[in-house]
This record gives sequence, structure tokens and C-alpha cells, in this order.
Amino acid sequence: MDIEQVKTFLQVAAHGSFLEAANRVHVTQSTVSARIQNLEQALGARLFIRNRAGAVLTPAGRRFLRHAKTLVLTYEQARHDVGLPSRFRASLTIGARIALWDEFLPRWAARMLHLAPDVSLNTEIGFEDDLMRRVIAGTMDLALMYGPQQWAGLRVDYLFDETLILVTPDPSPAERVGRERNPELDRGQVQAFDPNQARDQVQDPGLDQVLGQGADLNRRLDRKPDQDQDAMPGVDDGYVYVDWGPTFYAEHRKVYPDFERPARTANIGWLGLQLILADGGTCFVPERVAAAYLRGGCLHRVTGSPILRMPAYVVYPRESDNEVLATALGVLRELAAEGEVVDEDVAGAVGG
Repeated sequence: MDIEQVKTFLQVAAHGSFLEAANRVHVTQSTVSARIQNLEQALGARLFIRNRAGAVLTPAGRRFLRHAKTLVLTYEQARHDVGLPSRFRASLTIGARIALWDEFLPRWAARMLHLAPDVSLNTEIGFEDDLMRRVIAGTMDLALMYGPQQWAGLRVDYLFDETLILVTPDPSPAERVGRERNPELDRGQVQAFDPNQARDQVQDPGLDQVLGQGADLNRRLDRKPDQDQDAMPGVDDGYVYVDWGPTFYAEHRKVYPDFERPARTANIGWLGLQLILADGGTCFVPERVAAAYLRGGCLHRVTGSPILRMPAYVVYPRESDNEVLATALGVLRELAAEGEVVDEDVAGAVGG
């Protein structure tokens, strides 16, 4: 089996066309056909059905798709490791949700560069499912995320609590206060988050069922309210629901039990911020991400809104031959501990 055959297979599967795949990999259509035919012979199965509409994966092709992605990733990782310049003694691949690359992980990378200048860092962005698959497949050394899964051979360690606040670009009192103040919410955070409880939740076998039930954002949010949504502080027609995952959804539902799907949703915090900065509204984002906007006056805390907490975790193999993994984990834990003090300072600076 040739890696170019596998790459070509992925292009055909992605575009549903041998001709488009040929354009993508810069070869002739006959070359694409020959590669797919050779791959099918090597696997002993037909991978595509060709018709006037293009190329459609067979059941065998769909089963091979996941393996093909892993094969290419493994190949690229091997090529990178083997081809390291002599000044590097090792490489480390780390991936995380995009929000964790805002301020936190760049500081980690800077400290790693200082402590281990002879280590090459490969940095990536991804969502939980892809990150977990990469760590399981061995093509990623460690991954940071909000909603990990327990898996044989992997460790899931709690790092810190992400503090999410409701923000808006509109400083007007009406927007900041909302149509009705809730005295319970004005007293501070909704509920202090217990890290030990967070660990238990990750290891709870019932969590997989919750994750499965919460996978579809449309299904989760299409609920009819028992009372006027306008009574919720800062959550009105301009609210953007950011899908931070099942833990955030559960905490959000405790505070807004009658929440109805808003006009706008986003799957990452960065996108939620862009939406409200462009056209107003509110959304929940990590306090450390919003800090610079708050100091600059671009964003404002919504008065009377709750503070929600969401744990962040690091996932890595229980057994690894990567000699720098222990150093990388140590730096992560140091920064997480330092962040607890920084969060308190930021909260005081922006009016907590």
C-alpha cells in the first residue's frame, strides 16, 4: 500500500469526484483511477461506486475512511520525527481547543522553548473527538480539552477551572443590566466548582450517555420556555449561545432552565465574540480571553449575570516513549496553578 494511494483516496472521498481529486493532487484523472484500483486490490475490497453523479463510498470505503486518515497522520508524524534537524533531540505534538490557545498555551510554548530549546513543538487546534482520536492513534502526545472521554491506556488529568462570563460590546445600562435583575445571580458565581467532582464526572460511566444526548446542539436547544426569556439577565434576542460542550450546557441549564434556542449559535468562543463585536449582543466566553477586551473597553460585563465554571483537562498516554512528555506536563501544571492567582487579579481589575 502506497501513502499516495491513501492520500488520493481521501481526496476522492472528500470531493466525490475522480476529476476533482486529480486537480487537488496535481495528477491526471487516469492516475487517480490507477491509484484507487491498486488500493482496492491491496485491500481486497471495492471502495467507490462510480456513476454520473461522481464517486460514492461503498460500505467498505466508509470503514476504511477512518483508517486512511490515521495512516496519513501517522506517516506525516513519522516523517517529521525522522527528518528532525540535528539540533533537535525530540519533538512533541500538542493539540487543544482554540480557546485554550488564547493566552494560556502560548505561554506554555514560550516556557517550553526556554526549558527545552532542543525540542521541536508541533501545535494544533481541534475539537474533542478529533483530539481524542489523535492521542489514541499515537499521532498526538497530549491534548487539552473541556469534554474528554475515558479510554484504556490514556490518562485524563484535571488542570484548572475555566471561568466563563457574559459579555457585551454595548455599555448602555439597559443592555448591561437586562430587563430583570436576579438577586441570586448578583451575589456572584452560580456554584463553586469542585475539581474532585470534575474528576469523578469524567470517570462516571454515565457521562458517555450524557455526551451522546448532548451531541446535537439543535436538539439540546430546541426547548419551549415556561416563562418570558426576556427575564433572563443579558440573555435576550441578541444572545449568542456558544457550544462549550456538555458540562457548560448542564451549568447553563441550571441558571437558565427555561432557555429557548436563540437566533444565533456558535461552536467556538472566538466565533461568538466576532458575532457580538460585529452586530451587538451577548455571549459567554472565558474571563481570561475577555480580559484584554474588558480593559480596552471593547467589551463589558453584563451586570447581574452569573459566572459559570468549566473544567479543562489534559489527555495523554499512560505509557509513552516521548522523553519530553513529563516536562511538558509539568509546565502545564505550573501554569495552571499560576493561573488561579492571575484569575483573581483579573476579576478584581474588571469588577469581578
